[in-house]
Amino acid sequence: AHGTTGQRVSAKKRSSDVIQKHDAAWLFPPPLEDSVQHLVRVRDYFTHFLPEMDAPDLVDVYNLSARLQLLLEIVLLTELGMEQATIRSRMQETNRLQRKLVTKLHFS
Repeated sequence: AHGTTGQRVSAKKRSSDVIQKHDAAWLFPPPLEDSVQHLVRVRDYFTHFLPEMDAPDLVDVYNLSARLQLLLEIVLLTELGMEQATIRSRMQETNRLQRKLVTKLHFS
């Protein structure tokens, strides 16, 4: 993606901007900057695979995907006109994030 000056906007900045715009920092472990940097590293692994990169832990990838799914829901609900405070309180009251996170994966 490009900014207004034609310069590339980093994945880290785009991710941070979306999270902050939608008051969704609570989805990620603090500090947010470290979580976003981790998100970018995982994204880079799958986007720009280089042999020297360490493969991310599958549980971590699953949990990161769960956080991103909730972020997407927040963005969509905000675009549909729901107040951010209402979205956050409903998600927190129903433990949406905690119900999605796992400590290990089970394969059948």
